[in-house]
Amino acid sequence: MDEFIKKYNENLPQYKFLTETLQRTIRRLLEREGIDFLDVQCRVKNLDSFLEKINRKGYKNPFKEIHDFCGLRVICYYPSDLDRIIKLIKNEFKVVEEIDKSEDLGEDKFGYRSYHYIIKVKDSWEIVPDFRGLEDFEVELQVRTILMHAWADISHKLNYKKEHDVPKGLRRRLNQLSALFEIADDGFDSIKSMKQAYIEEQVEHFKSVQINEENKVKDIGTMELNVDTLQALLDELFPDRVRKLNNMSDLVKELTQAGITYNEIIEAYNTTKAVLEEYEEEYLSETNSDIQCFTQTGMLRHMLQLANDKYYNVYIEMYGRDHIILDVQIERLKART
Repeated sequence: MDEFIKKYNENLPQYKFLTETLQRTIRRLLEREGIDFLDVQCRVKNLDSFLEKINRKGYKNPFKEIHDFCGLRVICYYPSDLDRIIKLIKNEFKVVEEIDKSEDLGEDKFGYRSYHYIIKVKDSWEIVPDFRGLEDFEVELQVRTILMHAWADISHKLNYKKEHDVPKGLRRRLNQLSALFEIADDGFDSIKSMKQAYIEEQVEHFKSVQINEENKVKDIGTMELNVDTLQALLDELFPDRVRKLNNMSDLVKELTQAGITYNEIIEAYNTTKAVLEEYEEEYLSETNSDIQCFTQTGMLRHMLQLANDKYYNVYIEMYGRDHIILDVQIERLKART
């Protein structure tokens, strides 16, 4: 046992380096692929847990038999994202072992889905000096949705890892809850698909509308104003600008409180789009910046501040003058319109 402890302590810096590096790497890979995720967690098995597992399992060669010294967990939002994440992992790493926990469950069994992998870094990583000698280190990687993660954490807190751990009187109730978690997971996935289909439908509707001053549209002024229809319009008006999804709820609130219709948004767009782009170019040239100044929501707010007094007054009432375009800028831009 003393030899095991000595070797564990010798390897600990490498375990930590590998785990934290892979955590950052997987985050970047997910972001690059446009896969939304809640978190990428990492941990290194502590010494007490290591020794407890040796005693419990009776391992004679723990550094070959224990595969989860380094642990990573990817927590995503929707079941439909799981396949994309798993494909990414298989492309970027060497998969030693693959375990689908749901395969162990019958239709009426206690438990919940989870996907586990034992991975190694690819041989090509050895090109980087810091990774030399780490090619044989294994890492346990778990991939779960938020609800899978919630179920695992709650059942772990109750100390119910297996069905036989549960008192008979509670098994039926836990099986019901397990089914509800799975139904909810699938339900959120369905809502995500319905939301995307709804947005695409609204985009097609806006595309069928000729947005110009000569042919102002009269049939969309009463269209329901919500986060999805507004995002569809912004995608049509400003397809090349950055989305700011966390601003959408506040923006809908502002527009609703001001009584702004989609006709008024289009009128503001026709009136101010050119001058705002000119103003943006001037601002960027003065600051030597090569990125866009306004996001989609920024363009809309600026347009309405310039062209719609109702919105301008409500915005000041809600946020104060410090958050508005400077008055001198408004006068400068209004002069151009």
